Amino acid sequence: MTKSKRYVGIDLGTTNSTVSIAELTASQQVQAKTLQVQQYDGHNMTFNEILPSTVYFDSDSIPYVGSYAKRMQCVEPEQVMSEVKRHIGDEVAWPINNENYAPEHISSFVLKKLKKTVEEKFFGEEVDGAVITVPANFNFQKQAKTKIAAELAGFNPDKIHMIPEPTAALIDFLHEENEKAPEHRALNLSTGPKTILVFDLGGGTCDVTIHRVTQGQDKRLRIEDLSISQYTELGGMNFDKEVHNYMLRKLLKQQGVSPKDMMIKYGSEISQVKAVLLDFAETAKMQFSRQVTAREEMLDISYYDQPGSFDQLKFSQTLFGVPAELMCELSITKQEMDQIIQPLLYKKHENDHENIEHPILNALSTAVMPLQAADIDHVFLVGGMTAFPAVRGRIYEIFGKKPTVATNPMYSVSRGAAIYHYYQDQEGIQLAQVSEERIYPQNVYIRVLKGTPVALIKKGDSIPYDKTFEQGFFVTGNEEYVSRMELSLFAGESPDDLAQQPLKNAVLEFENPVRVGSPLVLRVEVDKERNLSVKAWLKHDESEMIHVNVGVRKYTEEEKERINGKHMAMTK
Repeated sequence: MTKSKRYVGIDLGTTNSTVSIAELTASQQVQAKTLQVQQYDGHNMTFNEILPSTVYFDSDSIPYVGSYAKRMQCVEPEQVMSEVKRHIGDEVAWPINNENYAPEHISSFVLKKLKKTVEEKFFGEEVDGAVITVPANFNFQKQAKTKIAAELAGFNPDKIHMIPEPTAALIDFLHEENEKAPEHRALNLSTGPKTILVFDLGGGTCDVTIHRVTQGQDKRLRIEDLSISQYTELGGMNFDKEVHNYMLRKLLKQQGVSPKDMMIKYGSEISQVKAVLLDFAETAKMQFSRQVTAREEMLDISYYDQPGSFDQLKFSQTLFGVPAELMCELSITKQEMDQIIQPLLYKKHENDHENIEHPILNALSTAVMPLQAADIDHVFLVGGMTAFPAVRGRIYEIFGKKPTVATNPMYSVSRGAAIYHYYQDQEGIQLAQVSEERIYPQNVYIRVLKGTPVALIKKGDSIPYDKTFEQGFFVTGNEEYVSRMELSLFAGESPDDLAQQPLKNAVLEFENPVRVGSPLVLRVEVDKERNLSVKAWLKHDESEMIHVNVGVRKYTEEEKERINGKHMAMTK
């Protein structure tokens, strides 16, 4: 019996993750559906489309993924791992119960949970392939470690595909538009190509991408990448932390406790207090979003036109899980929250990067052709944080036009990934099929002994890409002959960028010792999914085998078995 093909899209988020599948309906239309994930909440098994990207290990090292793990941040924060996506690709690990866990280990638990969800949907049938999304500006080492996490979760490495999160969201949006009658569409492609800016503000990253979208005579959609903003670690968690800091000061003042007294009295419980206040901030943010929507509908007004009409909306909540002296009801108005997060909405000076305006300006200025805000035909918002009114309002200020919001900003990335998975597997299907022209998101440089660093690939270069370097590289070392050497890699806006992003060194291993000073030839290849590889050989002897590792360590079978054992112990 032939195994049915399953089309799976996974949004592996910093704070939350989702999984969707794409299927054909009875009318032969492609439909994406986000699956509910079964997760333990501390009392019962519940189902929710949102899976917190959080893992808790109990005293027996049994891992829990999702709601219960998130709850345990307030109880046993030292046993909980969250927000690891910001560290994936780095050589870091955290000790829990005398065992070390790297970011890709933690991500593998989340991916395993989502994989099992799809398999349960199909009555236990094994699912070994998926399209997994990554930030548009992830470097190649972060992306490679994400793929390793998927392999550790049990996916077939040959069936793991990756696309940028904004691209997936755009595919979902365009697919939904195609399903509507022409008069109900937000985007009219019949009048010619449109320049679309996708603003993706999730839990931990802010991606801004710009695309030219064209629809041909055959209805085939063509998406051409024009720009990708530089990597920005800005997301909902940053907004939550600003509110948390404000509410902590408010709590101490309200209860008459000084910061010094708090450290002395509650030193061991401070982590729990902070976790409770972070939960307060997140809940307040979501509540204000709902209240604004309800008020708009009830009064038939628009937030964009009358933002001040919503300032006095208020959120109150009693704090539980904190020391008795600190237990009280705290409240905050929307106006207060907007003032607290204002530094994250506006760029104050040239070197101010931690705000949503910076990646927008960066994407416009570094596009393959310089663009201004007025050149953008359509602004599309995706990511959970874009549901917050102040964020939408700031986007409206920058572009002077109302943005379009994803039908459900939390699900659109995994939905688009599932749709992409379906169409990539089809042959001869033209209706609503998507073709893409992709670009690389950043400059990757190699430092050389003398002279300016050499760019292996530049931001904006079309991919797939390959380039051979026959000049400028030589075998280096402290002895006359060496068996290995390292190449120092980094990413940046320019060779002398003060904010350059260090990458792990590439390692060249020679089959036989090679004389120092021998000229090298390097060949760089980048595939459509942005996987970067380097081949090398001696200029005078191409037969000399050189193994090149571009900074991504492979796992041993023993290491894989250890993580697999943890997966087996994972609760439902």
